Amino acid sequence: MKLTGRNIAIGSFVVAVLLAWYFWDSAERDIRKLLADGEAAVEAEDITRTMSHVSRQYMDEIGLNYLGVRRVLGWAFNRFDGFDVRLHDISITIDGDKAKATGRLQVLVLSQGENVYLIAESGIPDLVTITLVKQRLAWKVTSVNGIDVSRLRL
Repeated sequence: MKLTGRNIAIGSFVVAVLLAWYFWDSAERDIRKLLADGEAAVEAEDITRTMSHVSRQYMDEIGLNYLGVRRVLGWAFNRFDGFDVRLHDISITIDGDKAKATGRLQVLVLSQGENVYLIAESGIPDLVTITLVKQRLAWKVTSVNGIDVSRLRL
């Protein structure tokens, strides 16, 4: 194959498109990263890192606000020895600076030497809806709905 100006131009265009696609920040990719880091932060029992993804305007369907979430997490981190967070089957819809992520959530904890589901009845994941808003340069969680908190025995 002969290197002509046309072949070089086409090759350069393909490389530029691939690089732009790879490095382009998409909202969905940012939200998936946030969710993955949130899972990892809970598993590491790092309350500061976990709360860094939560908006100060957080308010969910049961009336829990930012400080309430922080208290519940502090209680859980002190009460249980380990966490395994699984959020899967995630679908994300984005509308400007607002987004909703829907998925199936399980939280398995180590309590008194036994694995117990904290969120997910008998291993059946709860269907949750996570509402997010773009604040400054980052996405933040403004509510998580669909968790049956009666099982938490707070």
